[in-house]
Amino acid sequence: MKMRLLLTGVVLGALLAPLSCCALMSIAEIHLGQAQELGVEVRTTPAGDDTLWIELEVKTDGTLENFDHVSMAIKQDGRTLVSYVQLREKRLDADRVSVRFLANRCYVDKITLRIVAGTPMNRVGYDVKLNDFIDLEKGDKAERSEK
Repeated sequence: MKMRLLLTGVVLGALLAPLSCCALMSIAEIHLGQAQELGVEVRTTPAGDDTLWIELEVKTDGTLENFDHVSMAIKQDGRTLVSYVQLREKRLDADRVSVRFLANRCYVDKITLRIVAGTPMNRVGYDVKLNDFIDLEKGDKAERSEK
């Protein structure tokens, strides 16, 4: 009987322990003017007639000191097509990270990259909507003013 109670307690503890780690993430949208202050840069390289290599570089100091990862979401007409695709980052040096992927130009305005930083119970997601940063006609950085 005691063994059964002990085993039940261990199983319940193992099942409920991960729930204490769950927390909501604050979300902030990064506009063109804010990106430079945060050390966020978007670069593109044409890769054929209809595709672009898109690179997001993040300085992991200051506000983004506790950088965790970058994820991608694709939405169209308010519907989620793809969500929470964690991108593999490349550490450029002690305080810079980049992610890179290939995308068709017709989908760039639907892609949002989320830079996640913070501590496990206090995460912030910084959303980078690519259409604010990329001029699709030229395939390079947008020369738009801050919104």
